[in-house]
Amino acid sequence: MNNRYVYRAKDRDKGKWVVGSLVVFSDEYMTIKVNNNRVGLGANSVYEFNRDTLGQCTGMTVGGSIRHTGYLDKVAFEGDILRSGNEKYIIVWLDWAAGFGIKDVDSEYVEPLCMIPSFLHMEIIGNIHDNAELLSAQKGAPQ
Repeated sequence: MNNRYVYRAKDRDKGKWVVGSLVVFSDEYMTIKVNNNRVGLGANSVYEFNRDTLGQCTGMTVGGSIRHTGYLDKVAFEGDILRSGNEKYIIVWLDWAAGFGIKDVDSEYVEPLCMIPSFLHMEIIGNIHDNAELLSAQKGAPQ
């Protein structure tokens, strides 16, 4: 998959998600550059974003998704909330593993993605920025 270095964040002005390349000018100023040619819109666009919403693409796809953003529908990003049966997980960066992992919402259980054979059967049900209520819902409770 070619999405390894793709990022997403919420546009600072409009609050909409943008997906593209992270451009770092300094510790204080970063933007996301969106290649509109990929979706047939012409020239590139550059967006300032809310830094706390920045998440990198894991480069891995999951089985299902509620997202409807086109070619990245089933690609998992840092900060996504996943469901497998009654269990919920958050995709996080693991410094000690130098890679992405999942953290159980109801416990401290953390595992690198490469060690999760069932990852492909999980479903993206939201993300920590737009769907924080999913993090407080009790395990097994209906959505």
